[in-house]
Amino acid sequence: HRQKIRYGFPEEEVAWVQRTLTETPKDSCVLIFSHVPLLPEMHFWSDQIRNSDQLLQILKDYVHAGGTILAFVHGHNHADQIFNMDEFPIVSIGCAKCEDFKDRKPNGSITYDRKMGTITQELWDVMLIDPEEKKIDFVRFGAGEDRSVRVKG
Repeated sequence: HRQKIRYGFPEEEVAWVQRTLTETPKDSCVLIFSHVPLLPEMHFWSDQIRNSDQLLQILKDYVHAGGTILAFVHGHNHADQIFNMDEFPIVSIGCAKCEDFKDRKPNGSITYDRKMGTITQELWDVMLIDPEEKKIDFVRFGAGEDRSVRVKG
């Protein structure tokens, strides 16, 4: 919290991802989960995310070498958003915490009205993964809507 670039990925994590993907068979389908978003434009609170460029390049290199990344899924924003890159989708998921802070969200994201004591109090997804179709269905319970993402190509 004392650093200029507050959010991001430690160098050790980035190196671990690179090693792990190097050892991952190319016929596997990979899902990546993170608390913070991969792209600074998907983050309201900062214009830089530590080591995101390096991590993004590692993920793109894996795809360009024949691997499949089904999605990069993150929270932190407490909002829904899908950013479709050429290589894989980046998916922001809402938050189970009954809040919205609609004035503090990145452009293109969606937050839903929440009310305690109603079904909108809840917000969580079940992910149905179809590796053959390279598709993920996010089935929403509570505030929000179901969503689907598919890897291009």
